Amino acid sequence: MTLQILRADEHPVVPWANGRGVTEVVVSWPPGDDDFDWRVSIATVEEPGAFSSYAGIDRTLVVAAGGPLVLGIDGTVVAAERFDPVAFAGDAETVCLAASRARVVNVMARRGAAAAEVATLEAKADGGTQPPARVRAPEAGFACAVVVRGTATVGDHVLTAYDAVLSLDDLEVHGPATLVVARITPSR
Repeated sequence: MTLQILRADEHPVVPWANGRGVTEVVVSWPPGDDDFDWRVSIATVEEPGAFSSYAGIDRTLVVAAGGPLVLGIDGTVVAAERFDPVAFAGDAETVCLAASRARVVNVMARRGAAAAEVATLEAKADGGTQPPARVRAPEAGFACAVVVRGTATVGDHVLTAYDAVLSLDDLEVHGPATLVVARITPSR
C-alpha cells in the first residue's frame, strides 16, 4: 500500500486569494504551487463575505464543524449543511450570505488537469459486526481522506481531527470517525 499521513499540525497555512482569511493546505499538486492542478485544504469561515475567485477551478466545499453556511452562487441561494458536499465553479460569483462560524474542507481541481469526487464517510468502531469503512482510490488517481470528527485508524496509523491520509490504493478505515473523502483523478 502506498500512503502518506498528513498531520494537522504540519499543514502549511497560506492567505486566501482575497486576503480575508487563511487556509491550511492539506495537500496539493504541484506541492506549494499557487497554480495547482488540485488541492485539498481546510479553512474557517467566520463571517459573511465574498469567496476568492478561482478561474478554471471546480470546487467542492464540505462544512465539517459548525455552520451551516448560506451561500449565494451566481445569484442562487444554497444552504451548506454539515457533511453535505456543495460543488460549484471556482469562478462563479460566490458569497457567504450568512454564517455561523464553520470549519470547512475545500477540494479544488483545475478543469483539464484533474477531476475530484467528494463525499463524507462514516467509519464504525473496531469490533462488533460492522466491517471497516472502505475508501476507494480511483484507478490512476489518489484518495485523500480528512478526519473531521472522531478518531480513525488506517493500518497502524491513528488519525485525529484534521489529520489526513493520501493513498494510491484503497484503504480500510476503522473509527469511530467521520471523514471527508476526495477521489482525485489527474488528467495530465
